Amino acid sequence: MVSRIEVHIVSHFREDRTTQLHIVLDAMLGWKNCIVAATITSNVDTYETSGFLRPYIDQFERRGHNLTLNVASGLANPRMLTWEHKKFVNTWLESASPGEDFFIYIEDDIALTHENITYFIRNIQTLKSKKLIPGFIRYEKKDNEIRLVDVMNTEYWQRDRSISIGSQIYHSNLNPYWAGFILDRDLAKEYTESRSFSPIDSEFVPWNIQERSAMGLTYEDPTPRLRSRMVIPIIQGRPDPDCLVWHCSNSYSADNHPVVATLTVDAAYRTETLVEHLGRKAKRLLAKRA
Repeated sequence: MVSRIEVHIVSHFREDRTTQLHIVLDAMLGWKNCIVAATITSNVDTYETSGFLRPYIDQFERRGHNLTLNVASGLANPRMLTWEHKKFVNTWLESASPGEDFFIYIEDDIALTHENITYFIRNIQTLKSKKLIPGFIRYEKKDNEIRLVDVMNTEYWQRDRSISIGSQIYHSNLNPYWAGFILDRDLAKEYTESRSFSPIDSEFVPWNIQERSAMGLTYEDPTPRLRSRMVIPIIQGRPDPDCLVWHCSNSYSADNHPVVATLTVDAAYRTETLVEHLGRKAKRLLAKRA
């Protein structure tokens, strides 16, 4: 099956961001079995006037894809640049087919690979039947290791926020954010009718404006036990490797952030005995009472 994918990449222009945008576009050129219509939304036309885009436009066209620049200048709040892609969702819905077409939004340092895309397609129908959505986990590269960006505390996947569907266990991370979302036609229609589609109404989630622009349906009517609709498959006690997406700016690692991008996959995803589980819960209860 050949998928049609519309991709919107937000990029507030800075000279030092061109390196990461190269990585993002190169990753997209590796997608297979799909036709891609990609739009870079920026605050200025520098990506075009500088000649940066021309080689990529040619490469996209040679593969049967399309790449354009959308300039959104004069915004009262520069952070609203991250909401510009919402204007395209309803137009996309007019011609989108069920099960074959996808709408993607990402920031300009999210390098989605072919494996990431096929992972989403592989899991979406199973999870939609349970009102869940395949999630992703951002990572950075530090000291020749993969460090998880948004997983900052241990995920006890056996005990907390997990669900079994058939023989597969899916886990909802405490922080499901990954600076993007993927929607099929059904999810996109639900999204346009949700609180999360509005900059104002989405304030029911205490995230910054640019983060709320990327949360999609994460917190729209989630299962209380899971807390969000984004879940990841657990395979042999670890997240499916195909759900790991590279935060290619490596910004947190470069800044030696004390909390973000410090845990490896093995350190973050832990099993525990019943005794350990009860002890952890007891400590949490005592801390709340203190």
